[in-house]
Amino acid sequence: MATHDACGSVPLGEARCLAVVRSDVHGGLGVRGPAAGRNAAAKALPTGFGPADLRAAYRLPATGARVRPSR
Repeated sequence: MATHDACGSVPLGEARCLAVVRSDVHGGLGVRGPAAGRNAAAKALPTGFGPADLRAAYRLPATGARVRPSR
């Protein structure tokens, strides 16, 4: 698997981004890329928690967050 750092270097003692990017994956092969349109199974999202699961876990309203008045 070919990868490279997403962010540049920083001076010693400074916070640094630790994101790594795969460079062996090309456009169209992801979950929503053009290749997903070739068959119905490829269009399905991977298994895991969806928006409704996260809203329920954190007891969030389905319509969005309530705005708090500024102080």
